[in-house]
Amino acid sequence: MVFVQKKSSTSTFNQLITILFIFAEIVIFLRLILKLLNASEQSSFIHWFYGFSLYLVQPFLNAFPSTSIEGKGYLELSSIFAALMYGLIAFLLIFLIRSLEHKS
Repeated sequence: MVFVQKKSSTSTFNQLITILFIFAEIVIFLRLILKLLNASEQSSFIHWFYGFSLYLVQPFLNAFPSTSIEGKGYLELSSIFAALMYGLIAFLLIFLIRSLEHKS
Protein backbone atom coordinates (compact mmCIF):
# COMPACT_ATOMS: atom_id res chain seq x y z
CA MET A 1 0.00 0.00 0.00
CA VAL A 2 1.37 3.41 -0.97
CA PHE A 3 0.57 6.49 1.01
CA VAL A 4 0.69 9.79 -0.77
CA GLN A 5 1.29 12.78 1.41
CA LYS A 6 -0.79 15.72 0.32
CA LYS A 7 1.07 19.02 0.16
CA SER A 8 -0.39 21.75 2.27
CA SER A 9 -1.34 25.01 0.64
CA THR A 10 1.12 26.85 2.89
CA SER A 11 3.95 24.63 1.68
CA THR A 12 3.05 25.47 -1.91
CA PHE A 13 2.81 29.16 -1.00
CA ASN A 14 6.25 29.00 0.67
CA GLN A 15 7.70 27.47 -2.48
CA LEU A 16 6.12 30.17 -4.63
CA ILE A 17 7.52 32.91 -2.39
CA THR A 18 10.94 31.27 -2.50
CA ILE A 19 10.93 31.00 -6.30
CA LEU A 20 9.79 34.61 -6.78
CA PHE A 21 12.35 36.04 -4.40
CA ILE A 22 15.17 33.91 -5.83
CA PHE A 23 14.23 35.24 -9.27
CA ALA A 24 14.32 38.81 -7.90
CA GLU A 25 17.72 38.19 -6.28
CA ILE A 26 19.16 36.79 -9.53
CA VAL A 27 17.88 39.77 -11.54
CA ILE A 28 19.34 42.24 -9.04
CA PHE A 29 22.64 40.34 -8.94
CA LEU A 30 22.88 40.41 -12.76
CA ARG A 31 22.10 44.14 -12.75
CA LEU A 32 24.90 44.66 -10.23
CA ILE A 33 27.37 42.68 -12.36
CA LEU A 34 26.39 44.53 -15.54
CA LYS A 35 26.81 47.89 -13.79
CA LEU A 36 30.19 46.80 -12.41
CA LEU A 37 31.33 45.79 -15.90
CA ASN A 38 29.95 49.04 -17.36
CA ALA A 39 27.72 47.22 -19.85
CA SER A 40 26.68 49.58 -22.63
CA GLU A 41 23.08 50.68 -22.74
CA GLN A 42 23.51 50.91 -26.52
CA SER A 43 22.84 47.17 -26.56
CA SER A 44 19.12 46.55 -26.83
CA PHE A 45 19.25 43.65 -24.34
CA ILE A 46 21.16 45.68 -21.73
CA HIS A 47 18.80 48.62 -22.22
CA TRP A 48 15.79 46.31 -21.78
CA PHE A 49 17.34 44.53 -18.79
CA TYR A 50 18.14 47.78 -16.98
CA GLY A 51 14.55 48.91 -17.52
CA PHE A 52 13.17 45.56 -16.33
CA SER A 53 15.39 45.37 -13.26
CA LEU A 54 14.64 48.99 -12.40
CA TYR A 55 11.20 47.88 -11.17
CA LEU A 56 12.89 45.81 -8.46
CA VAL A 57 15.54 48.35 -7.50
CA GLN A 58 13.43 51.52 -7.81
CA PRO A 59 12.23 51.65 -4.17
CA PHE A 60 15.85 51.59 -3.00
CA LEU A 61 17.53 53.77 -5.65
CA ASN A 62 19.60 56.64 -4.28
CA ALA A 63 19.40 55.20 -0.77
CA PHE A 64 23.18 54.95 -1.05
CA PRO A 65 25.53 56.65 -3.48
CA SER A 66 26.88 54.68 -6.41
CA THR A 67 30.65 54.39 -6.35
CA SER A 68 32.67 54.77 -9.55
CA ILE A 69 35.40 52.20 -10.04
CA GLU A 70 38.23 53.93 -11.95
CA GLY A 71 36.02 54.73 -14.93
CA LYS A 72 35.44 51.03 -15.65
CA GLY A 73 32.00 50.80 -14.12
CA TYR A 74 30.35 51.52 -10.86
CA LEU A 75 29.13 49.79 -7.78
CA GLU A 76 25.42 50.42 -7.29
CA LEU A 77 25.12 50.09 -3.53
CA SER A 78 21.37 50.53 -3.76
CA SER A 79 21.17 47.23 -5.67
CA ILE A 80 23.02 45.44 -2.89
CA PHE A 81 20.69 47.00 -0.35
CA ALA A 82 17.66 45.99 -2.46
CA ALA A 83 18.88 42.37 -2.61
CA LEU A 84 19.36 42.33 1.16
CA MET A 85 15.91 43.80 1.76
CA TYR A 86 14.17 41.35 -0.59
CA GLY A 87 15.97 38.48 1.13
CA LEU A 88 14.83 39.76 4.52
CA ILE A 89 11.25 40.20 3.31
CA ALA A 90 11.20 36.64 1.92
CA PHE A 91 12.59 35.25 5.17
CA LEU A 92 10.02 37.13 7.25
CA LEU A 93 7.10 36.08 5.01
CA ILE A 94 8.07 32.42 5.13
CA PHE A 95 8.66 32.60 8.90
CA LEU A 96 5.23 34.21 9.38
CA ILE A 97 3.46 31.63 7.21
CA ARG A 98 5.17 28.73 8.99
CA SER A 99 4.36 30.11 12.43
CA LEU A 100 0.71 30.61 11.47
CA GLU A 101 0.60 27.05 10.08
CA HIS A 102 1.94 25.58 13.33
CA LYS A 103 -0.60 27.51 15.42
CA SER A 104 -3.55 26.02 13.54
